Formats: sequence, structure tokens, C-alpha cells
Amino acid sequence: MLNPQTHSSYLAEMLIHALTTPGSVVLQITLNFRPKYHGRIVPQSAFKAFDKVYQTYCRIRLGQNYNRKRYLQPMTIVGYDRAGSRRSATRPDTLQYYPHLHGITAEIPRTGEDVNFELVLDEWNVATLKTNMFEAPYLQRVSNEESDVSRVLDYNLKDSYYLEQNFLSGDIAWMVWPA
Repeated sequence: MLNPQTHSSYLAEMLIHALTTPGSVVLQITLNFRPKYHGRIVPQSAFKAFDKVYQTYCRIRLGQNYNRKRYLQPMTIVGYDRAGSRRSATRPDTLQYYPHLHGITAEIPRTGEDVNFELVLDEWNVATLKTNMFEAPYLQRVSNEESDVSRVLDYNLKDSYYLEQNFLSGDIAWMVWPA
């Protein structure tokens, strides 16, 4: 897991690198757990579930030997969150029933040709639904417009004050792929 300061600087550097590389695709991801998993998901099991999605995606995208092609795997940072975790939000008593993951993934072309955006979207959808733990993913392309980058950073960092105050409580935790 990353501490809040490391997380924010890593996310910002990853976004800048990906958005300034011609032909790259950057996606904002939100994954909601299926209702039967509400109330039973803690950060460690959520990351384990996302790891299955990530590995399935890499297998679809890069083939069976994807683990030998780490340099081709997408940079991804994902956070565990619960409903009402913004500092200004009201926190319902049923907070543990609405866990979800959100983050950023960046496909950077290594072969000199642009990454096919539609294919990336389809493959993330297939990989997510194959795990059977998540509802259909919410995927949105991130442009290099300043307002888009600010929106994505704000959404994924939530509120740095909240992160600093509540990191140890388990409300928010972050992991990076490839590990």
C-alpha cells in the first residue's frame, strides 16, 4: 500500500507520463462489487479480486505468457473506497455495504503504433465480467486537457486531508500494478 503522499505523487507522475506519450490510452476506472458481496469486502480481498481482473486483462491483451512481458503491462493504480468517504459527505451507518474500487490505468505504446482505444475498453469489460465479482465497469477516457486531469486527480485522491486523517482506519487503501 502507498501512503497518501507517495500515492499522490505517483498518480500525478503516471498521468503526466502517460498523457504526454503519443498514442497512449489513459482510463479512469470505477468497479462496483455485485450486491451479494456488499458487507463482505475488505481492502485486501478487494485488491485480490482486482488482481484477478488485471491478470485476466493482461492475458487477453498480451497472451498466456503475459507475466514475461511486464514492460508491456499497463500501469495501474487502484484505490479501495466506501460510499460517503469524502470529508464533506455524510457517512451512513451502512458504510461497509458499499465498497468499490476506482483508479487509473495507462496503456503506453511500446511498438511505435497507437493503442486501440475501443479494443482496450472491450478487453477491460471482458476481464472485469469474467471475475463475476463486479458489475459492469465504468470506464472513461482521460484526455490531456488540464480540466480533465484535475478532475481525475481530485476524484482519485478524494481529499488529501481525509487521506491523511483516515489512512490507518482502512477506509482508503491503494495498490499499484504491475507489482
